[in-house]
Amino acid sequence: MPDNTQTDLPTIEEDLAPDSEPDFWEHNSDDITGERIQRRTLFHYTDANGVIGIMTRRLPNRGADIGGVLWATATPFLNDASEIGFAFEIAAEYAEELAVDAEPKIAAGLQRFATRPLSYANRAGTYVVSFSEDGDLLSQWRAYGDYAVAFDYDALVNRLEPEWDWDRRGWRLRKCIYDPEHERRVVRNAVLRGLRDDAIKDDPDDVPTCVANAVMLVAATIKNPAFREEREWRLVLQSRDPERQKVRAGRYGIVAYTEVGLPWPEAQQVAPAVVVGPCANQDVAAAGAEALGWYGANVVQSFTVVRSSIPYTP
Repeated sequence: MPDNTQTDLPTIEEDLAPDSEPDFWEHNSDDITGERIQRRTLFHYTDANGVIGIMTRRLPNRGADIGGVLWATATPFLNDASEIGFAFEIAAEYAEELAVDAEPKIAAGLQRFATRPLSYANRAGTYVVSFSEDGDLLSQWRAYGDYAVAFDYDALVNRLEPEWDWDRRGWRLRKCIYDPEHERRVVRNAVLRGLRDDAIKDDPDDVPTCVANAVMLVAATIKNPAFREEREWRLVLQSRDPERQKVRAGRYGIVAYTEVGLPWPEAQQVAPAVVVGPCANQDVAAAGAEALGWYGANVVQSFTVVRSSIPYTP
Protein backbone atom coordinates (compact mmCIF):
# COMPACT_ATOMS: atom_id res chain seq x y z
CA MET A 1 0.00 0.00 0.00
CA PRO A 2 1.41 3.46 -0.84
CA ASP A 3 3.16 5.29 1.98
CA ASN A 4 0.95 8.35 1.52
CA THR A 5 -2.01 6.49 3.02
CA GLN A 6 -1.29 8.02 6.40
CA THR A 7 1.45 10.59 5.83
CA ASP A 8 -0.49 12.93 3.53
CA LEU A 9 -3.10 13.78 6.14
CA PRO A 10 -3.74 17.17 7.76
CA THR A 11 -1.75 17.81 10.92
CA ILE A 12 -3.29 16.80 14.23
CA GLU A 13 -3.72 19.73 16.61
CA GLU A 14 -2.01 18.29 19.68
CA ASP A 15 -3.15 21.11 21.95
CA LEU A 16 -6.75 19.91 21.57
CA ALA A 17 -6.16 16.67 23.45
CA PRO A 18 -9.15 16.47 25.85
CA ASP A 19 -7.19 14.43 28.41
CA SER A 20 -4.56 17.10 29.02
CA GLU A 21 -3.65 18.21 32.54
CA PRO A 22 -6.91 18.97 34.38
CA ASP A 23 -7.61 22.46 35.65
CA PHE A 24 -10.82 21.87 37.56
CA TRP A 25 -9.29 22.39 40.99
CA GLU A 26 -8.85 26.07 40.20
CA HIS A 27 -12.59 26.68 40.48
CA ASN A 28 -13.84 23.63 42.38
CA SER A 29 -14.51 25.61 45.55
CA ASP A 30 -18.01 24.47 46.43
CA ASP A 31 -18.27 24.44 50.21
CA ILE A 32 -20.44 21.50 51.22
CA THR A 33 -18.83 20.45 54.47
CA GLY A 34 -17.81 23.68 56.20
CA GLU A 35 -14.44 23.06 54.56
CA ARG A 36 -13.54 21.65 51.19
CA ILE A 37 -13.20 17.84 51.10
CA GLN A 38 -10.03 18.18 49.02
CA ARG A 39 -8.72 20.21 46.11
CA ARG A 40 -8.67 17.66 43.27
CA THR A 41 -12.07 16.00 43.67
CA LEU A 42 -14.66 14.67 41.25
CA PHE A 43 -18.15 13.59 42.32
CA HIS A 44 -20.11 10.62 40.98
CA TYR A 45 -23.85 11.00 41.53
CA THR A 46 -25.59 7.67 42.08
CA ASP A 47 -28.21 5.78 44.08
CA ALA A 48 -27.86 3.51 47.11
CA ASN A 49 -26.90 0.48 45.01
CA GLY A 50 -24.16 2.50 43.34
CA VAL A 51 -22.68 3.57 46.69
CA ILE A 52 -22.66 -0.02 47.93
CA GLY A 53 -20.96 -1.20 44.75
CA ILE A 54 -18.25 1.45 44.95
CA MET A 55 -17.54 1.29 48.67
CA THR A 56 -17.80 -2.47 49.25
CA ARG A 57 -14.95 -4.86 48.56
CA ARG A 58 -15.66 -7.67 46.09
CA LEU A 59 -14.53 -11.27 46.09
CA PRO A 60 -11.59 -12.07 43.78
CA ASN A 61 -12.67 -11.49 40.17
CA ARG A 62 -10.72 -12.90 37.18
CA GLY A 63 -7.85 -13.54 39.56
CA ALA A 64 -7.90 -10.01 41.01
CA ASP A 65 -9.05 -8.87 44.43
CA ILE A 66 -11.40 -5.96 43.69
CA GLY A 67 -12.04 -3.14 46.14
CA GLY A 68 -15.32 -1.85 44.81
CA VAL A 69 -16.56 -1.18 41.27
CA LEU A 70 -17.93 1.63 39.14
CA TRP A 71 -20.71 0.91 36.65
CA ALA A 72 -19.85 2.21 33.18
CA THR A 73 -22.89 2.57 30.93
CA ALA A 74 -22.73 1.53 27.26
CA THR A 75 -23.02 4.65 25.11
CA PRO A 76 -26.26 3.66 23.29
CA PHE A 77 -27.97 3.74 26.71
CA LEU A 78 -26.80 7.21 27.80
CA ASN A 79 -29.44 9.85 28.57
CA ASP A 80 -27.80 12.17 26.05
CA ALA A 81 -26.96 9.73 23.26
CA SER A 82 -28.13 12.33 20.70
CA GLU A 83 -24.96 14.31 21.41
CA ILE A 84 -22.90 11.34 20.26
CA GLY A 85 -24.93 11.39 17.06
CA PHE A 86 -23.99 15.05 16.61
CA ALA A 87 -20.29 14.19 16.92
CA PHE A 88 -20.57 11.46 14.32
CA GLU A 89 -22.36 13.82 11.92
CA ILE A 90 -19.31 16.10 12.14
CA ALA A 91 -17.04 13.09 11.63
CA ALA A 92 -19.00 11.90 8.59
CA GLU A 93 -18.79 15.33 6.94
CA TYR A 94 -15.03 15.45 7.50
CA ALA A 95 -14.58 11.87 6.26
CA GLU A 96 -16.23 12.81 2.96
CA GLU A 97 -13.97 15.85 2.72
CA LEU A 98 -10.82 13.76 3.30
CA ALA A 99 -11.96 11.05 0.88
CA VAL A 100 -11.66 13.44 -2.06
CA ASP A 101 -7.84 13.38 -1.98
CA ALA A 102 -7.24 10.04 -0.22
CA GLU A 103 -5.67 6.92 -1.71
CA PRO A 104 -8.49 4.84 -3.31
CA LYS A 105 -8.77 2.11 -0.66
CA ILE A 106 -8.71 4.66 2.16
CA ALA A 107 -11.23 6.82 0.33
CA ALA A 108 -13.56 3.84 0.01
CA GLY A 109 -13.33 3.20 3.75
CA LEU A 110 -14.03 6.84 4.56
CA GLN A 111 -17.08 6.78 2.30
CA ARG A 112 -18.39 3.63 4.01
CA PHE A 113 -18.00 5.34 7.38
CA ALA A 114 -19.67 8.53 6.16
CA THR A 115 -22.65 6.60 4.80
CA ARG A 116 -23.48 4.86 8.10
CA PRO A 117 -21.46 6.53 10.88
CA LEU A 118 -23.74 5.56 13.78
CA SER A 119 -23.71 1.89 12.83
CA TYR A 120 -19.93 1.92 13.30
CA ALA A 121 -20.29 3.98 16.47
CA ASN A 122 -22.46 1.32 18.10
CA ARG A 123 -19.86 -1.35 17.35
CA ALA A 124 -17.11 0.50 19.21
CA GLY A 125 -17.90 -1.10 22.57
CA THR A 126 -17.66 2.18 24.47
CA TYR A 127 -18.70 2.71 28.10
CA VAL A 128 -18.94 5.85 30.22
CA VAL A 129 -18.84 6.80 33.91
CA SER A 130 -19.91 10.37 34.65
CA PHE A 131 -18.46 12.73 37.26
CA SER A 132 -19.00 16.37 38.16
CA GLU A 133 -16.70 19.01 39.61
CA ASP A 134 -19.65 20.15 41.73
CA GLY A 135 -20.53 17.98 44.73
CA ASP A 136 -23.88 19.62 45.51
CA LEU A 137 -25.78 20.42 42.32
CA LEU A 138 -29.59 20.32 42.35
CA SER A 139 -29.95 19.20 38.73
CA GLN A 140 -27.70 16.20 39.44
CA TRP A 141 -29.62 15.24 42.57
CA ARG A 142 -32.85 15.31 40.61
CA ALA A 143 -31.47 13.20 37.77
CA TYR A 144 -29.29 10.54 39.33
CA GLY A 145 -30.03 9.71 42.95
CA ASP A 146 -29.58 10.53 46.59
CA TYR A 147 -25.79 10.20 46.89
CA ALA A 148 -22.60 11.59 45.38
CA VAL A 149 -19.35 9.71 45.96
CA ALA A 150 -16.29 11.99 46.14
CA PHE A 151 -13.24 10.68 44.25
CA ASP A 152 -9.68 11.82 44.62
CA TYR A 153 -8.70 12.61 41.02
CA ASP A 154 -5.09 11.42 41.28
CA ALA A 155 -5.94 8.24 43.16
CA LEU A 156 -8.67 7.41 40.65
CA VAL A 157 -6.51 7.69 37.53
CA ASN A 158 -3.61 5.85 39.15
CA ARG A 159 -5.59 2.96 40.61
CA LEU A 160 -8.15 1.91 38.04
CA GLU A 161 -8.23 -1.78 37.30
CA PRO A 162 -4.91 -2.43 35.49
CA GLU A 163 -6.65 -4.87 33.16
CA TRP A 164 -8.06 -1.95 31.19
CA ASP A 165 -4.53 -1.00 30.19
CA TRP A 166 -4.20 -4.28 28.32
CA ASP A 167 -6.88 -3.23 25.85
CA ARG A 168 -5.29 -1.36 22.94
CA ARG A 169 -8.02 1.26 23.13
CA GLY A 170 -7.94 1.45 26.91
CA TRP A 171 -9.60 4.23 28.91
CA ARG A 172 -9.48 8.00 29.27
CA LEU A 173 -10.70 10.39 31.96
CA ARG A 174 -11.72 13.47 29.99
CA LYS A 175 -13.28 16.81 30.73
CA CYS A 176 -16.51 17.39 28.80
CA ILE A 177 -16.61 20.01 26.07
CA TYR A 178 -19.46 22.53 25.85
CA ASP A 179 -18.25 24.87 23.12
CA PRO A 180 -19.58 23.90 19.63
CA GLU A 181 -16.54 25.17 17.73
CA HIS A 182 -14.14 23.37 20.05
CA GLU A 183 -16.26 20.22 19.68
CA ARG A 184 -15.99 20.39 15.89
CA ARG A 185 -12.21 20.74 16.00
CA VAL A 186 -11.81 17.89 18.48
CA VAL A 187 -13.95 15.53 16.40
CA ARG A 188 -12.05 16.33 13.22
CA ASN A 189 -8.82 15.70 15.12
CA ALA A 190 -10.18 12.31 16.21
CA VAL A 191 -10.88 11.31 12.59
CA LEU A 192 -7.23 12.01 11.77
CA ARG A 193 -6.08 9.96 14.76
CA GLY A 194 -8.23 7.06 13.59
CA LEU A 195 -6.68 7.20 10.12
CA ARG A 196 -3.23 6.93 11.69
CA ASP A 197 -4.15 3.67 13.47
CA ASP A 198 -1.55 0.97 12.72
CA ALA A 199 -4.34 -1.51 11.92
CA ILE A 200 -5.05 0.38 8.68
CA LYS A 201 -1.52 -0.31 7.44
CA ASP A 202 -2.33 -4.02 7.55
CA ASP A 203 -5.88 -3.81 6.25
CA PRO A 204 -7.43 -0.67 4.73
CA ASP A 205 -10.85 -2.23 5.23
CA ASP A 206 -10.44 -1.31 8.91
CA VAL A 207 -10.75 2.42 8.13
CA PRO A 208 -14.41 2.76 9.28
CA THR A 209 -13.78 0.85 12.51
CA CYS A 210 -10.58 2.71 13.40
CA VAL A 211 -12.15 6.09 12.71
CA ALA A 212 -15.26 5.21 14.74
CA ASN A 213 -13.19 4.03 17.70
CA ALA A 214 -11.18 7.24 17.75
CA VAL A 215 -14.21 9.49 17.34
CA MET A 216 -16.15 7.70 20.07
CA LEU A 217 -13.45 8.45 22.64
CA VAL A 218 -14.16 12.17 22.21
CA ALA A 219 -17.84 11.95 21.18
CA ALA A 220 -18.69 10.63 24.63
CA THR A 221 -17.44 13.92 26.11
CA ILE A 222 -19.39 16.29 23.87
CA LYS A 223 -22.21 18.09 25.64
CA ASN A 224 -24.85 20.65 24.76
CA PRO A 225 -23.89 24.13 26.09
CA ALA A 226 -27.15 24.16 28.08
CA PHE A 227 -25.57 21.63 30.48
CA ARG A 228 -22.41 23.65 31.14
CA GLU A 229 -23.30 24.10 34.85
CA GLU A 230 -22.73 20.37 35.39
CA ARG A 231 -18.97 20.78 34.78
CA GLU A 232 -18.89 17.14 33.83
CA TRP A 233 -15.98 14.76 33.38
CA ARG A 234 -16.30 11.31 31.87
CA LEU A 235 -14.31 8.15 32.24
CA VAL A 236 -14.49 6.63 28.75
CA LEU A 237 -13.57 2.98 28.20
CA GLN A 238 -13.52 0.77 25.13
CA SER A 239 -13.69 -3.02 25.01
CA ARG A 240 -15.57 -5.52 22.88
CA ASP A 241 -14.92 -8.41 25.24
CA PRO A 242 -18.38 -10.04 25.59
CA GLU A 243 -17.50 -11.32 29.06
CA ARG A 244 -17.27 -7.74 30.29
CA GLN A 245 -20.75 -6.63 29.23
CA LYS A 246 -23.55 -6.96 31.75
CA VAL A 247 -27.16 -5.77 31.98
CA ARG A 248 -29.11 -4.16 34.80
CA ALA A 249 -32.46 -2.51 35.37
CA GLY A 250 -32.39 1.25 34.75
CA ARG A 251 -34.89 4.06 35.17
CA TYR A 252 -36.20 3.60 31.62
CA GLY A 253 -35.62 -0.12 31.05
CA ILE A 254 -32.73 -2.56 30.66
CA VAL A 255 -29.28 -0.96 30.46
CA ALA A 256 -26.04 -2.51 29.18
CA TYR A 257 -22.95 -1.71 31.24
CA THR A 258 -19.59 -3.00 32.38
CA GLU A 259 -17.87 -2.99 35.76
CA VAL A 260 -14.67 -1.03 36.32
CA GLY A 261 -12.78 -2.45 39.26
CA LEU A 262 -10.65 -0.62 41.78
CA PRO A 263 -7.90 -3.09 42.79
CA TRP A 264 -7.53 -3.99 46.43
CA PRO A 265 -5.75 -2.74 48.50
CA GLU A 266 -4.91 0.15 46.12
CA ALA A 267 -8.58 1.19 46.18
CA GLN A 268 -8.11 2.68 49.63
CA GLN A 269 -8.19 6.50 49.68
CA VAL A 270 -9.80 6.69 46.21
CA ALA A 271 -13.19 7.77 47.57
CA PRO A 272 -12.78 9.77 50.81
CA ALA A 273 -16.39 10.94 51.22
CA VAL A 274 -20.04 10.34 50.39
CA VAL A 275 -22.39 13.31 50.05
CA VAL A 276 -26.06 12.74 50.92
CA GLY A 277 -28.40 14.72 48.73
CA PRO A 278 -31.59 16.65 49.58
CA CYS A 279 -33.77 13.53 49.50
CA ALA A 280 -37.16 12.80 51.07
CA ASN A 281 -35.57 11.54 54.30
CA GLN A 282 -32.00 12.78 54.50
CA ASP A 283 -31.49 11.49 58.05
CA VAL A 284 -32.26 7.92 57.01
CA ALA A 285 -30.16 8.21 53.85
CA ALA A 286 -27.19 9.50 55.87
CA ALA A 287 -27.61 6.74 58.45
CA GLY A 288 -27.56 4.20 55.63
CA ALA A 289 -24.29 5.52 54.28
CA GLU A 290 -22.76 5.44 57.75
CA ALA A 291 -24.01 1.87 58.18
CA LEU A 292 -21.63 0.71 55.46
CA GLY A 293 -18.96 0.93 58.17
CA TRP A 294 -20.61 -1.94 59.97
CA TYR A 295 -19.36 -4.34 57.30
CA GLY A 296 -15.84 -4.11 58.66
CA ALA A 297 -13.28 -5.70 56.33
CA ASN A 298 -15.70 -5.62 53.39
CA VAL A 299 -15.68 -1.83 53.23
CA VAL A 300 -13.11 -0.38 50.83
CA GLN A 301 -12.01 2.33 53.25
CA SER A 302 -13.17 4.66 55.97
CA PHE A 303 -15.00 7.66 54.54
CA THR A 304 -16.75 10.81 55.66
CA VAL A 305 -20.51 11.21 55.28
CA VAL A 306 -21.62 14.79 54.66
CA ARG A 307 -24.98 16.33 53.76
CA SER A 308 -26.10 18.55 50.95
CA SER A 309 -26.81 22.11 51.97
CA ILE A 310 -29.55 22.59 49.37
CA PRO A 311 -32.96 23.27 51.01
CA TYR A 312 -34.99 21.07 48.66
CA THR A 313 -37.36 18.15 49.32
CA PRO A 314 -38.38 16.07 46.27
